Amino acid sequence: MNENLFYQIFESLTVIFGTFIVHQYISALFERKRPKKIVAISYVVFCVGLMIFNLINSIMLMSALYTALSIFALISVLYKSGITLRIFATVLFMVIVMASDVICSTVIEYLGGIDVTDVMEYGMPRVLFISIAKIVQVFIVKLIGIIIIKWRKDKKADIEIKKVLPLLVCQILSVFVINHIAASGLADGYFGFTIFFAISGILYINGIIFWYFDTIKDIYIYKTQNEAAEMKLKLQTQYYELIESKQKETDSIRHDIRKHLDYIKTLIENGLHNDAKIYSQELETQFQSTTLIDVTSYLILNIFLAVEKRKADEENINLSVNVNVYRELQVSNPDLGIIIGNIFENAIEACRYITDVNERQIRLDIYQRDNMLLIEMENTYNPDIKLKIRVGRHGYGLKNIQKVADKYGGYIETKPFNNIFTARVIIP
Repeated sequence: MNENLFYQIFESLTVIFGTFIVHQYISALFERKRPKKIVAISYVVFCVGLMIFNLINSIMLMSALYTALSIFALISVLYKSGITLRIFATVLFMVIVMASDVICSTVIEYLGGIDVTDVMEYGMPRVLFISIAKIVQVFIVKLIGIIIIKWRKDKKADIEIKKVLPLLVCQILSVFVINHIAASGLADGYFGFTIFFAISGILYINGIIFWYFDTIKDIYIYKTQNEAAEMKLKLQTQYYELIESKQKETDSIRHDIRKHLDYIKTLIENGLHNDAKIYSQELETQFQSTTLIDVTSYLILNIFLAVEKRKADEENINLSVNVNVYRELQVSNPDLGIIIGNIFENAIEACRYITDVNERQIRLDIYQRDNMLLIEMENTYNPDIKLKIRVGRHGYGLKNIQKVADKYGGYIETKPFNNIFTARVIIP
């Protein structure tokens, strides 16, 4: 087979790899608004056009201009975006391409002693340059995508930057292997089947690795969302069971309400005003115990608080809740459940060791101001009693709260004073 034909086929394969990089980049930054079929066709058209420009290697500037305009068009047509973000994403990608070219030029000059001007024409220097450039690009694109998603505090940004760093080792090893293979080609002076398939195979392996990275990430997100949905369903079931139980208690009290009124009336008529007062207070307590917490317009928050109220009632703990939330919280439901659940668990456990049930007090305040969320819990505790620590569980509650707070750039404060313990979670 003609050597130039090998080079042309290789150029076409690297364009396909480059199209994969573009897709990875845009998909990481924007949400798709068109069907997958339309998206696939659009990328194929982009890929074919880029192949044509790349095969005409005498006008590299035209290829770069085509790439920039195509990226802008792909974002505009296929993804939800504003004009400013389209321009920013397009310019950023071209900067990534230029940065990877600079890195690649440095690498091939240092490792292979190759003159950068040689990469403009078909030959092993150009093969080496393009291969290393694509490997560098795919890693930078993935890293930039993760950084931007985390910067925007997207709920899907659970894969931290440190988890993509092991891929850097793969990229470095790939560069050294490609350089070794290219050196063999330079020594033989011919770009044959062996070198062609070896370098193409390395690019393919890198593409598959990054594709599987996204696939695993999507599976993790799906699993997290599924677990959140199951937790929400479980909490809703508990909430509705609680409603049914309280409704039965309310119906029972209503059924006997006339009898209660007659008792109070008789006590008053007989001058037993103090007994009538005590009786009415006991009756009021019964009514209060049948009341569910309904402090916000967010059902999930009411569910969290209602479930914790039931636990507090079972421990004879007086619970006071004050919530001032006026718009949708930025904290996800599972994360909110982690904060509420753990902060209540610590407070209820501390109250259990107070002998006098009248001293068992918990107060919860939830405030929202602009984007800032404040969750403050105060509970009484017995400072003379050291709580028994169960092995493997100590500290997990506060650590889990801290982990959630860190996720949103917040923090947790704790402060014991006299017989009051205060835990404050602040999320900006």
